[in-house]
Parts: sequence; C-alpha cells; structure tokens
Amino acid sequence: MATETPRSLLAAALCATGRKVHSINPMAVARYRERYSSSGKKSDRADAMVLVNILRTDAHVHRPLPADLELVRSMRCWPAPART
Repeated sequence: MATETPRSLLAAALCATGRKVHSINPMAVARYRERYSSSGKKSDRADAMVLVNILRTDAHVHRPLPADLELVRSMRCWPAPART
C-alpha cells in the first residue's frame, strides 16, 4: 500500500495488521503524475493509479514504514483519560 500521508489512521491500521505501507513524498507523486497526465488535473482515482504505478515500477526505491515498537503497541490498550 502506498500513501502520501504516513501519519494517518489508515496507515497505522494497515501497519498494525502487518501490511507493508510505503510513504511516498507528495512532491515525488506530483512528478510521477506529470508523467501520466499532461492536464495536471488531480483526482482521487488518478492519484490512486499513480501511487499503484509508483510501487509497481519503483518499489525498490521507496522504504516501507517501520513497524511500531512493542512499547507503542502496549500503549494502545491504555484507557483514554476521563473527560471533564
């Protein structure tokens, strides 16, 4: 999976399931988008296709996000502070 936003709930949830999540720099995505579309028009569908193609052709260049440390995983089950 590829995303432009490494600090999102979706990326965290996918990492927690053991999937590889790659964070791609937004400027790099913009440059790749220019290769596939001359109009410069953005859409979610087009961005998804660009991210898929980035991983398909250049996955070796982009590092997956690291897995959370055991300490971070253990903190997830702490109760939320009481609201006042």
